[in-house]
Amino acid sequence: MVYAFHGTSEEIYLIRFLQGTLVNLEKKYDEVYFMRNEEQYTIYDFEQVRGLQHDFFLFLKEEGAQEISY
Repeated sequence: MVYAFHGTSEEIYLIRFLQGTLVNLEKKYDEVYFMRNEEQYTIYDFEQVRGLQHDFFLFLKEEGAQEISY
């Protein structure tokens, strides 16, 4: 399902690119999730001792996998 999105031109291009690629991703992965991060989630890099708040997350789960990789 695709919702209306009002973002920068680069973000809109990314969304359109993924819409075109979604069919290929769904052929390879059992579950595909794309999420916009509104500064809610931080991924921590403990080696560099910093937190990263990416604008988007793409989660892909392969058939038979126990965990979601990103």
